[in-house]
Amino acid sequence: MDNIQPLASAIGSLLLAAATIYGVYLQRRQVQLMTGLPKSRKAEIKPVYWPLISVAVIGITVSWLPVVFSKDVDLSQKYMERWGMTPKPNADPKGDFAHNMIGTVTADGRLLQSRRGKYQLAAVAFDYFGTQDVKDTPDLSKSSLYDIQDGDVQIAIPFSDSLIADKQQGKTGTNFMLLLVPKGIGINQFNTIHEAEALGVKVLAQGAGPL
Repeated sequence: MDNIQPLASAIGSLLLAAATIYGVYLQRRQVQLMTGLPKSRKAEIKPVYWPLISVAVIGITVSWLPVVFSKDVDLSQKYMERWGMTPKPNADPKGDFAHNMIGTVTADGRLLQSRRGKYQLAAVAFDYFGTQDVKDTPDLSKSSLYDIQDGDVQIAIPFSDSLIADKQQGKTGTNFMLLLVPKGIGINQFNTIHEAEALGVKVLAQGAGPL
């Protein structure tokens, strides 16, 4: 369904061309039939309009297909249920807080079942201090790619060295983003959110905190 817009446009253009050609044919046919006929017979000549009407109805129907079957992401939905940090399963009791933590995002896969054939889920974490566009923030901490399940999808985000350094310095302002990634796009193919969006990645939700 993602390619229905260009397909509908192509079909609509063909139907419009067909309707135009048939309209010209009707005009020429009517002129041919009426030429040389007595007035009493001209009233009996009635052009057939039902094919033209049928083409018009089909064309209107096709033009509405992209609206009816639109697959744009509904950002009013709550795709990201929870986000934050949790201790690593193999946390070192003697290690510092930043090295022992991992980011987590819980996505609601039930809302994305229509996308599971062509997309996967991922999440990123990063500290943001307002010094540039948030989508140009570099050095994202990125999760692996996750299949869309019919239920909660638990996504783990290993922290990057720069994010760990921020936490060691006591900096706060960690942001989390849930991403819808087209299949075939690797998690290492982008370094910022703007780069990700250029590859067709969609930002489903964003949250901040707790650290």
